[in-house]
Amino acid sequence: MSISYPLFPKFDINLLPKIFSPLILIAGLEILSRGFIGFRFIVDSAELFSVSKRNLKRRKLRTILILISLIVFTAGSLALTSFSLEVDLLTYYRRNDYGVDGLSIEIRVPDHYVVSGFSPREAENNPYAQNLPSSVLDMIELLGQVEYKTFRAESKARVTPYTRFSENTPIMGIVSFSDSSDPVAKLVSSTFITGGLPSKSGEIAISISLASKLGFKVGDLIPIPVGNPFRFFKICGLFDDNAIYNLRELSGRHVLPYKMILSMKGEDGVPNVYESRICEPSETVFIHWSDISSFELSVSRVYVYYKLNTDIYSIGKTIALRGGNILSTVLIGDECINMILAEYLSSSGFEAFIPMILIILNATISAIASLREREYESIVITSLGASPSQLFRIFINESIIMGFSAGSIGYAFGIFLYKVMSIFSRIAVFPKISFLWVFFSIILSLIALVIGSSIVFRSALIVVPSKLWNIKRNIQYTPEGRIDIYEVPLKLDPKYIGEFLSYVFNKIKSYPTSIEESIRVVDKRVDKVSGRDIHKLTFTYDIGSGTASKNTSRNILEIYVDDNGECKILLYVKSIGSSSEKLSMMVAKFIRHIAMEWSSSYK
Repeated sequence: MSISYPLFPKFDINLLPKIFSPLILIAGLEILSRGFIGFRFIVDSAELFSVSKRNLKRRKLRTILILISLIVFTAGSLALTSFSLEVDLLTYYRRNDYGVDGLSIEIRVPDHYVVSGFSPREAENNPYAQNLPSSVLDMIELLGQVEYKTFRAESKARVTPYTRFSENTPIMGIVSFSDSSDPVAKLVSSTFITGGLPSKSGEIAISISLASKLGFKVGDLIPIPVGNPFRFFKICGLFDDNAIYNLRELSGRHVLPYKMILSMKGEDGVPNVYESRICEPSETVFIHWSDISSFELSVSRVYVYYKLNTDIYSIGKTIALRGGNILSTVLIGDECINMILAEYLSSSGFEAFIPMILIILNATISAIASLREREYESIVITSLGASPSQLFRIFINESIIMGFSAGSIGYAFGIFLYKVMSIFSRIAVFPKISFLWVFFSIILSLIALVIGSSIVFRSALIVVPSKLWNIKRNIQYTPEGRIDIYEVPLKLDPKYIGEFLSYVFNKIKSYPTSIEESIRVVDKRVDKVSGRDIHKLTFTYDIGSGTASKNTSRNILEIYVDDNGECKILLYVKSIGSSSEKLSMMVAKFIRHIAMEWSSSYK
């Protein structure tokens, strides 16, 4: 059943407003959502997608834009494009190099064929060298006045040879023409170095390479096991191997017949694999038409020459439309036209993908623009103790929700567009509610998923390159206020504590200061608590200017060796101001960055 529609031939310019009106409605979705409860779904979904609350409004608008773009892409793709498996007359034009007019009819054969079987006999069940149906031969006579016709017969493709002239000279293919006036027979005759095609029963033509290998010449007799027990055939001609290998039939296939070879031997109950090949010239012989029954050849092609003023094209088309894998080749003037009734994949409406590409680019650009927010969200989630794999799962789940939400909504909206077009336009519309189109919509959703997830995956890799740099935060409340405690994930040798602390000290002192941002070292000392040396570095980190926007923090970097002999690095941050939480994470990120530099330079 066809699920395609002829979009372009029935297109009317007056239909443009009706087709694009739904897209205009989508563009105003944010405005409509304020007045209609039903449209709140996308806006509410956008809030669920957001991980960061600080940039929620801007993030929400950007997420809505991406979601709408993917919905329009999916809906437009479904509504304006079509795939289907059609059965129709396929035609192929090529140059007529045969110098004749007429009609060639044969059963189409594949260029390559593979079959499995436990014995060579099973491989003989192949599509090569099939006899033309008698009904086709009757149609040739009924549809026009035939002036003359010629036939080609060939051997069945087999694994075992028809005969052998010696142990290493198998004969795999046999060909015969009913008349020397056949266009292909004339081409074959032009390849002979000496002699020609058989002109009477008992004659045979072989290749020049085979004759050289066996020491034969024209006029010699060859015993062939045909009849009881042998029959002698006289060599009537020797043809050139290279010249005949390049010849083509009227349909475009090789003149040489096909054979089957064992390409993979099966073992332990597994069948062998056989595949087709073109016979080598040295494996092919030509015999007279009167001898084809002795070798059980099949009449595989007929060439027909009609009287003048006969519409050969219409006759060839009529025979091809009969079906049955019949290949008609019409030769008219400088053209050869192959015609066959076959199944093919039909598509239409793909001009619509030009604006669809712009939609996807728009969604991609919007996603890239949110990378800075992704970076901030990564810091927030990491500080809460999430590992890089958990961080990636959060972002990938967001992309999955967005991709499949857009795909499903777009699919439903695409079906709705179908209903609208079938009511208000003259475009022939067929429903696409089938497995193929459900599968197609899922594929589009997966494409959207991959595009989105690849972008966020890239940003996640930039922010958190390794599990080693996952910094955790603990919150402690004291009479002085809230203190954030970060455990810096640096594996430090106890003998390098002094060097590491000096490295941090120098980095802080050399950090450039400004009115908006300043870092200052307050104290560096070693305390002894319970017989344990505790190295401390106290510094301040201030951002902003003015009373309202000023944020300040007092920080202590503490290093000591625990009972297991391992170094513990703790960062205590007490921040004050309107953005105290943000400042606390900035300090942690700053110290973590210094620790990463130390680790990379001292490995």
